Amino acid sequence: MTEPHEPTQKLRGNCHCTAVVYVVYFPEPRKATQCGCDLCVKKANIWLSASRSEVTFVKGDESSLTSYTIGAEDTIYKFCGICATSVMATSSSDTQIAFNARTFQALDVKNLKLEEVDYVGHSSSQQRSILKTAETSPPLDSPNVYTGGCHCGALTLRLRSIPLDRTYKGLVLECNCRVCEMNGYVWVYPNDENVDLIGDEKDIGRYKFSHNILWKSFCNTCGVFLTNNHNILSKEEHDDLPDNAKFWHEKSKGGTPVNARVLEDIDLELLHRMSVKFDGKNIHQPPYSHP
Repeated sequence: MTEPHEPTQKLRGNCHCTAVVYVVYFPEPRKATQCGCDLCVKKANIWLSASRSEVTFVKGDESSLTSYTIGAEDTIYKFCGICATSVMATSSSDTQIAFNARTFQALDVKNLKLEEVDYVGHSSSQQRSILKTAETSPPLDSPNVYTGGCHCGALTLRLRSIPLDRTYKGLVLECNCRVCEMNGYVWVYPNDENVDLIGDEKDIGRYKFSHNILWKSFCNTCGVFLTNNHNILSKEEHDDLPDNAKFWHEKSKGGTPVNARVLEDIDLELLHRMSVKFDGKNIHQPPYSHP
């Protein structure tokens, strides 16, 4: 007698720049995991696991991705080196692959039932770099200085701001455009002069797409996103933009939005509840095209 097969659902996923595209058959009901370690909080990872035998790469493959490991642990985190989308986590001793649920095209992560775990061993290396930066930097005038950075410690960030607590009257925003959905950003909007991104140029990744009016900074080693930056265009490039893109390019001048996920000593859940939910999916044109 043949054993009945476990019901499965086929999902198609990709990184934002579409360098890698894959199809995965997940067992039903799906079990999603939200990890509270530093890396997964900074990257907004939500994990769905599947057998390697149920994974097919349509474009690219695992070798197309950048690998990041933490200390001596066996888990290998893999992200796209172009767009820094967190794609998967693998282990040399496991037949399973954990995929970032945010990368799947027909999946609303808000509807997933999450099992919360916290791998305390996945602590961040950034504090070491923050302390080093503080020793070598001039004193800051603002009494409210938030520090943060990527996970591996290559890039650190300082933000001078009024307190990011329940008294905060500045803009906190979460957008549903595809790149923001994939990376789970929680944006705050300081002026340029209140943000310092610190690190070697070789460690800073810059992701531009669509009309190239902005670039998002990320760490080339661990793939953590930090800021969203106005991209300086020539007059000819600016004049060639469609009206909608011209509006947003002008609006982005003078500010450097910061991904609050990378900041220390804040209540991220509070900022999430306070955030404006922006419909970038429909406002920003042309719409994202799934591969």
